[in-house]
Amino acid sequence: MAGRVEVAGGHVGGSEAVLTPGALAFVASLQREFGPRRDELPPARRSRREEVARSGRLVFLEETAHVRDSEWTVAPARVLEEVALADEFADFLALPAYEAVSDEAVSDEGEGEDEGEGGAG
Repeated sequence: MAGRVEVAGGHVGGSEAVLTPGALAFVASLQREFGPRRDELPPARRSRREEVARSGRLVFLEETAHVRDSEWTVAPARVLEEVALADEFADFLALPAYEAVSDEAVSDEGEGEDEGEGGAG
């Protein structure tokens, strides 16, 4: 597959607008440049996970020590408020449609209708 990309799978509408010859050539160049490194990463990740599980220690890169050693904070999270709002919204969405309509609205709809309009017979 040197220099060329094969698109597998069924046709997707509009794909010809995205998968142009130029775009496919770009993907091929990325694969040529970074493919070998991409192939190395999954086994390296597996090995790292196994080492952490075995030793119980995370070993960080020396070149990132300045980040860990510096003074920094993050903005306070509003997680609890957002979770409460999300829960309320989810509860609202779970209501059956007939429960979301008040009894007044239902009784008001029936008032004033002429039996001759829209009737069955």
